[in-house]
Amino acid sequence: MKRPARGLRAQPGAAWLMAVGAFAAAGCGGDEIEPPAAVAAESAVEYPSDLAAAGARGTVRLRILVGATGAVDSVEVAASSGHAGLDSAAAAGARRMAFEPATRNGEPVSAWVDAPVRFEPPAAAEADADDAPTPAGGTAPDSAARP
Repeated sequence: MKRPARGLRAQPGAAWLMAVGAFAAAGCGGDEIEPPAAVAAESAVEYPSDLAAAGARGTVRLRILVGATGAVDSVEVAASSGHAGLDSAAAAGARRMAFEPATRNGEPVSAWVDAPVRFEPPAAAEADADDAPTPAGGTAPDSAARP
């Protein structure tokens, strides 16, 4: 069984891809869809250095359409961070991501993925990491697929 994409830590100075959940892109059958899984262990989202230096922070909620091949077919900003530059960086990074496609009855299908991307200035992210307990196994909890 594939594991859905989950909270990922990006490179230092980059954004965190916090969680990813998926739901069917089309149709509403009773067949359960196994969500797409991100191929890379790190986020492709880069924190713009000028915005990081200015202390800009926020969370962008993206909707990503992952095609049956695993390629990103479309990216939408579902909820803005309040900073156009952060929103653009999140969307651009999402377009560079690769996924294992969602499946229905073992066949690849297109599916939407919800992906909140959190931007924290590097100093704040490092302080949070130093203060936060490490989860068992060093990973974030899995996200759930929605019908």
